[in-house]
Amino acid sequence: MLNGIGKTIERKAVKIAGWIARRIFTEEQVEKIYRNYYWRFVAKRKRREELMNYLGSELTQLVEQLKRVPHNKLIFFAPAVDWHIPLYQRPQHIFSRLAQNGYVVVFNNDRFNDKDQLWDYAPENSNIILARKDLWLLIAEHIKHGIAFVSSTSYLDLHELLNVLGTGKKSLVYDYIDEICPEITKNTVDVARRRHEWLKPRKVDAVLCSATLLYEEMISRGFPHSKVHLLENGVDYNHFHVARRIDRVDPDFRSIIKKEKPIIGYHGALASWLDYEILIRAANMRPDWEFVLIGIDYDGSLKKFINSLPDNMHYLGHVPYSQLPWYVSWFDVGIIPFKPGRIARTTSPIKLFEYMAAGVPPVCTSEMIECLRYRSVLSASNDPHDLVLKIEKALSLKKNRQYVELLDKEARENSWEKRVEKLKSILETLKPKSSLARLLRV
Repeated sequence: MLNGIGKTIERKAVKIAGWIARRIFTEEQVEKIYRNYYWRFVAKRKRREELMNYLGSELTQLVEQLKRVPHNKLIFFAPAVDWHIPLYQRPQHIFSRLAQNGYVVVFNNDRFNDKDQLWDYAPENSNIILARKDLWLLIAEHIKHGIAFVSSTSYLDLHELLNVLGTGKKSLVYDYIDEICPEITKNTVDVARRRHEWLKPRKVDAVLCSATLLYEEMISRGFPHSKVHLLENGVDYNHFHVARRIDRVDPDFRSIIKKEKPIIGYHGALASWLDYEILIRAANMRPDWEFVLIGIDYDGSLKKFINSLPDNMHYLGHVPYSQLPWYVSWFDVGIIPFKPGRIARTTSPIKLFEYMAAGVPPVCTSEMIECLRYRSVLSASNDPHDLVLKIEKALSLKKNRQYVELLDKEARENSWEKRVEKLKSILETLKPKSSLARLLRV
């Protein structure tokens, strides 16, 4: 009993000490504390005890199997999104394909149906191990080799990342996928910024950037070209390249289709960076078109406009990824109307390539420079009159065989398979850290 009370007091003392340290010292000083030999010795012993308390025989066997996976085939994906989130995103696309190619991914996943569940295999592939964050941290710290794969949107604290890297031989891959701002990262933006500022060329082995401006930013910070790679988002081409079937959509959308008017569609997160105002004004200008919005209200911004939507603008809510292609196939034009600003300039929208694969002409607002790199994309200013003009042009282009072929070509060139082939070539170059390299990282 006394021993249990003592351990509880010790755990709380460690948490309080860490909380105080992060407010008194700079991040560099905190890093040195965590790298201190005595601290490492105590932490290593404590974490081993915790791991042993968690492990049942099946999990013990799993950890032993992970130890035998080659260095650049074992990936620890730091907590950012859960596997079964409503929007099927970059991590799911990338890691499902890596798993098909023999990589083993330990993926943080806090949302289990059973609140007491610690881990499971992903239904898509047993090479993807889903683990609750506390267990994920214990396994990641216990196994010394492999790749720590950290998204810029991760909510992994810097001191937790340092524990994961430890004094072992792990490589660090940083996936810079979005502008770091409250609109995107919400209440973990400070965590993301501290981690982002901590990154130095000697501390990271590869930086993946989803957009050109993000790539240029990392180069300007002194990261060598050999470590920084442009890896945009992509598309599951076969998933979205489907024929229209009215029986595969719900009654609400079916009633819109039966009006036989052009359908101007958007799918994805409905958030504050969308220009709702020009959309509503454009819809009012063209009552002979039907505007359709599909997705989750990411930040509550849609609520401000929901009561002012015109009769020809429809919010259908969330559609599961497995069913989404049947809806997108009915779009006559796909729109991505972001407000001007850095979010627009640094976003590589997955939906862009999904529109292409579905044979849907994309119209994007003019500051979405990642979209405008593609010849099939039409650019509209943040003005409803110009947006209407570009949608009209897109509707006419849909009847142009050469343009439709261009759409299909650009979709195939930007598949997730091609993105992952490039990523595999990057991961294959990563080697376990030598003793000297580990010292230099500190």
